[in-house]
Amino acid sequence: MSPEIGIVAGFDSSGGAGVTVDGETVRHLGATPRFAVTALTAQGDEAGFFAEPVSSSMLKSQLEAVFSGAPGAIKIGMLPNRKSGVIVANALQTRPDIPVVFDPVLASSSGLVLMEENCIQWVRDEFMARVTVLTPNLDEARRFTGVECASRADMERAGEIFLSHGVRAVLIKGGHLLADTAADCLMTREGSPAWLESPRVDGAFRGTGCRLSSALATRLARGDELPDAVSAAKAYLTDYLHQRAG
Repeated sequence: MSPEIGIVAGFDSSGGAGVTVDGETVRHLGATPRFAVTALTAQGDEAGFFAEPVSSSMLKSQLEAVFSGAPGAIKIGMLPNRKSGVIVANALQTRPDIPVVFDPVLASSSGLVLMEENCIQWVRDEFMARVTVLTPNLDEARRFTGVECASRADMERAGEIFLSHGVRAVLIKGGHLLADTAADCLMTREGSPAWLESPRVDGAFRGTGCRLSSALATRLARGDELPDAVSAAKAYLTDYLHQRAG
């Protein structure tokens, strides 16, 4: 039976990221997406113009619809402000058993701000404890932890800080680290850091974080253990990038 994946994220008018990419990924992996759109954005491939959160009543109603079904996992992307974050947090309280993958997007690749400053502190201090797996890139890890994230040692230090804020696991994505391979660091409350490496794929890509986190949520919904789900999601993304580059 096809699992349902709750997608809580923003809409990118260019189609290069956000719920469009999330849904495409989930469907490609044989699952069914159910959407709660947190914000609308006006973007092109190289420029961001405007972002606007949806109303509180609309977000609450969408989340109610998502949770009226039987989601096997929840993927969260854009949380534009604290008000939206609290609404999402309250909805998650109704189903604490569901795995939650949070890709904490702060800005688009074009520089459009996607999370207000006051929401960053709230996410760090109050929301992370509700998350099963956090998937920040290096810039996001730097903003949330204050660690430079210019080396593998930095990534491990940042991971320890994330875990201290209550998140159960964190996958810090090292694709922007200067290296011959794309190395990501998975850290949990138990065990040592696990490094996952793949060949670097040259090219300009958008929505890679959306694809990875949605694939990870889908694998968790299918019952994969976390290390297996992370490996499968990274392999899926790497294969996709090779296809696009080719």
